Amino acid sequence: MREVGNGEGARPSPQLGIRSKMTALGPQEFFRTLYGDDAPGYLPIFTHTPNRTRWVAANSPAEAAKIAVENGRERDTYFGIGLHEAALGERRRGAAAEVIALPGLWADLDVKGEAHEANNLPPTGKDAMCITEAIPLKPTLIVHSGHGLQVWWLFKELWVFEGEDERKEAQELSRRFQGTLKQRAKGYGWQMDGTHDISRVFRPPGTLNHKLNPVEVRVMCYYEGARYTPADFEQYLIDVAPEEEYEVNFEGNGHDPEASRALFELVMERLSSFRCEMGEQTTVDIGSPIRFGL
Repeated sequence: MREVGNGEGARPSPQLGIRSKMTALGPQEFFRTLYGDDAPGYLPIFTHTPNRTRWVAANSPAEAAKIAVENGRERDTYFGIGLHEAALGERRRGAAAEVIALPGLWADLDVKGEAHEANNLPPTGKDAMCITEAIPLKPTLIVHSGHGLQVWWLFKELWVFEGEDERKEAQELSRRFQGTLKQRAKGYGWQMDGTHDISRVFRPPGTLNHKLNPVEVRVMCYYEGARYTPADFEQYLIDVAPEEEYEVNFEGNGHDPEASRALFELVMERLSSFRCEMGEQTTVDIGSPIRFGL
């Protein structure tokens, strides 16, 4: 594990109850660790206030880090995990169907506290890490996201999809991976949000989480040798029901405003072509559940 001291020795991370040291991974090295220097396509980095996406060449971790940090010190900033073939403009951040490459698998673990409305969450970061024991493979990265943890299991090399079948294979692997973790969380009586969508967004290190008092997002642990192939996970994954149709109900996502915003943007993207065909007078009641296939 790569770690460097900060002159104060190990210390508990705020609200998480995990002892850690600052690691040698800054924002630029974080993006390089995920994508390398030869990645194809583009990486979306976006903010909600204002709602704007910046598209960065995926083979430029320095530029990705620069944009993320510049934006992320003043406002909540995120990056899309999956890469995209083209820059899609500042009003879009891309959908799962457009992802062309993936760096690994992940877990987004909320920890109980004022930042989250749900009460059935792990009380500490140490408790939250018990969920990851469902996958008995050492994580590559653990990131303090402000009020929870990002846990990453990176592939030995960036998975660049050769076609639609591979993209669907990656989405299904992510779905089963998340289902396995959620089952373990349920066994503890804890809630875990589903984050299997391969266009999922995370906060990058070097930015601040502004939900309450600003908290720095930072890498806590980096295990350089913990790299895997997609097949390495298969033996640990449960079977989950086929994914055919979803009900998007904004009333049920009050505990996760980021997920609600993501769902809203996805629905609006799906409706955009319909609106063009039906004319500008078309209106949709987004207060009601909307059903669509993914």
